[in-house]
Amino acid sequence: MPSTLNKVLVKPAGWLALGYCGYWMALALQAVIVPVVALPLAGAPVVAWSATPWRATITNAEFTGAAGMRSLLIVLPLAIQVLFLLALALFARRTRPAWLRIGFFFAGFWVVLLLLSQIAIFAYLGRGALARLLAPLIGRPPISLAKRIAWTVVSTVLLLLPARFCAGQLLAEARSDWLPEKRRFSALIALVGPVLLILAVVFELGQAFRILGPRLVLYLIVPAVVCVLLALLGMTRKRTGAAMRGLSTGGAIVAVAIAAALYAGLDQSPALRLWTMERHLAHFATTHYTILYNAKSYQPDQVQTFAAERERVLAAEMARLESPPPEVHLRVVLYSDFAAKKAATGTMRAYSVEGTTIHAVLAGYIAGLDGAADAAALLNAAWGKPRSERIGQWAARWLAGQWRGRDLRQAAAQIESEVGHYTLAQLLDTSADNYLSPLAREPLGAAWLASIAEQIAPQRVRTLYERVGSLPDLTKFDESLFLRPGEAEQRWREWSQALVARNNDPPAPRRPVDASFFYRGISFSHEGWSGAGGGYASEQAAAQLRALLAMGANAIAVVPYGFTRGGNEESVSYTGTDETDEDLTAALHVAHALGMKVMLKPQLWVGFGGFTGTLRFDDPATRAAWMRQYREFILHYARLAELEQFDLFCVGTEFESLTQYADDWRRLITDVRRVYHGPLTYAANWGSEFESIAFWDALDYIGVNNYYPLAKQPTERAEDLLPGAAQLAARMEAVSRKWNRPILFTEVGYPSVRGGASQPWVEDGKRGVDLAEQAAAYEVSMKAFSGRPWMRGMFWWKWPSNGRGGGPSDSSFTPIGKPAADVLRTWYTRLAREPSTAKQNRP
Repeated sequence: MPSTLNKVLVKPAGWLALGYCGYWMALALQAVIVPVVALPLAGAPVVAWSATPWRATITNAEFTGAAGMRSLLIVLPLAIQVLFLLALALFARRTRPAWLRIGFFFAGFWVVLLLLSQIAIFAYLGRGALARLLAPLIGRPPISLAKRIAWTVVSTVLLLLPARFCAGQLLAEARSDWLPEKRRFSALIALVGPVLLILAVVFELGQAFRILGPRLVLYLIVPAVVCVLLALLGMTRKRTGAAMRGLSTGGAIVAVAIAAALYAGLDQSPALRLWTMERHLAHFATTHYTILYNAKSYQPDQVQTFAAERERVLAAEMARLESPPPEVHLRVVLYSDFAAKKAATGTMRAYSVEGTTIHAVLAGYIAGLDGAADAAALLNAAWGKPRSERIGQWAARWLAGQWRGRDLRQAAAQIESEVGHYTLAQLLDTSADNYLSPLAREPLGAAWLASIAEQIAPQRVRTLYERVGSLPDLTKFDESLFLRPGEAEQRWREWSQALVARNNDPPAPRRPVDASFFYRGISFSHEGWSGAGGGYASEQAAAQLRALLAMGANAIAVVPYGFTRGGNEESVSYTGTDETDEDLTAALHVAHALGMKVMLKPQLWVGFGGFTGTLRFDDPATRAAWMRQYREFILHYARLAELEQFDLFCVGTEFESLTQYADDWRRLITDVRRVYHGPLTYAANWGSEFESIAFWDALDYIGVNNYYPLAKQPTERAEDLLPGAAQLAARMEAVSRKWNRPILFTEVGYPSVRGGASQPWVEDGKRGVDLAEQAAAYEVSMKAFSGRPWMRGMFWWKWPSNGRGGGPSDSSFTPIGKPAADVLRTWYTRLAREPSTAKQNRP
């Protein structure tokens, strides 16, 4: 092999491959070996797992073993990684094949990086992974500042020794025969470059760029600085011992082959996970279907009824499809809950289709399967895989002929009449994926295909399905449909306008506001990352809702999050969040079954820890563009709220610098009311925003996130907090009287820290845990506000859906395991017993 090619391509590729292999050796120690091997021995078996070429997640059940064994196995991950570093120091350098030796050194370097990241979180928060690991040794978090500093310093110093060794050896290996001996900077890049490249993929920086823009490089600043510092530390180590031969061409090729095999195997892990799961399922076969199901979750007659319905739906769809295939056989895999489907398929959606296999949840509020799932599998069998996933979804919806139980054309006409016309360019614009609602885009896109089948020919739908790949410009669509330039857009507009004109469905009436209802509410937070247990759709969440009902609560707020960049950038996105529409709907139906009301309260995160209250746009055109995207964002959740019958909808949260533009918000509220017909509120920030908003009369409730201080100084005495609460009540009553609207605390809460009642917006464990002050603030707030005739309820911040956290050493807002929960239970059960007239008239 030519030496230039060898030095420029082969050896660098092998070096990068060894960095990847070392990453997975370290990650296997941290995220695989302990949960799979050690924790099950302690009574915490694996309940779910997922793996990608860049991540590994193992979910274990709760511990059932003895306390001593649990403590030992909590510390075990740290001990294994430290022992691994010691083993590297003793044996790795003696390994003769250079490629294997370099892989070991990279593994040690990654172990140091992963442990240092835990130390950083531990030092900053006093909790996190390392805090849990060290808890049996130094006590439960929050840990005192002195202990945190001591453990941080000691741990860091101990890690610097193997870090210096591994970094020094890697630098020496890089310079041995691949890079010139004297070019230390090149060796530094050779060490740091692969690490940062791998981290960039792990952090999904490419996807995050759409949300955060160029500033996302800040994500890499901390690991980049640590990598460089460790590499510089490695430079201080003189090369000793036997001379190194360096990475040979053969060794580089072997490293690339191993890394490629590792990557490919991890990329296929979803298929392996499905195969493992499906081996244990029961089978039921019909003419066109094989139904796979868990015999413990479904009764045979239930499966038979489901299969008969599938045959009926498929027969209707095959009749609508010209030239259906002579033989069709589809598979349906049924899951008893969203967590099981997430574990098997990696998605929380109610159904997903892969080829001719349908993966579907059939449990809880989901009583049947959307006919579009059968249609998608049928089209895959008849026409093959679509060139464009979006056109494939639209074609399946077109073939199913319905949307949410309504005729597709009627549903599309309603959407157009409510929010106006969506052009074909808007529906096809991939840059709008972050904010344009699929609840509007999918039925309208399917209706567009219906217009093509009606106006031109059904065969043209198949043409688009088979030939359109990357959603080209409209000129390409016109060419594919044999139309003049611009004709597809014109035909779509005319057809949709005629559809709206023919629609005789009257608009839904506004649901009246129950003036006597008092929301004894809780802000119910989603705490199941990516559906791995504990989220809104989990059994843990259902159990927590039952516990809240027993406390006297009659309402919850569910909070889906979106993202915005801020900084004069008109970007809004709700993609990639954990609170899916299915999650929110699952929590709603469980709450409704318990007789509880549910507020849907969408909120935005601002990039890099920003605050929505400081969002401002100096350029009116930029502000208008941002408001257009926010309109689409909020209309998505308004439509979800109407479709699923949420009881209360919040149009925004704490946009203090934007709510001064009252006309913008009045137009937005008008648009929301066309879609959602229940009561509306807005969650204003406490203080100037709440008291200065000029559009309260357009809403049904005045909403405030009540983090007003109750006193100037920290105090545990309720009598010291009552005067401040009384003054605050008077100020709020004046706002209520001015606008003739009742008030809701869309949020209210106090962290269990010293000063939590005087600075309730500061959740800082460094101030020291104070459960008594939190309980006193709860008591005073209930006493001062619950009996006011203008007060219609409050949602306490917050209660996690997995029920975890809290306790006597916790400094956060949650009342779980604290005296504040007893205060809440006492007041809510008392209010539940009182007639509504008594609550309104009680001073």
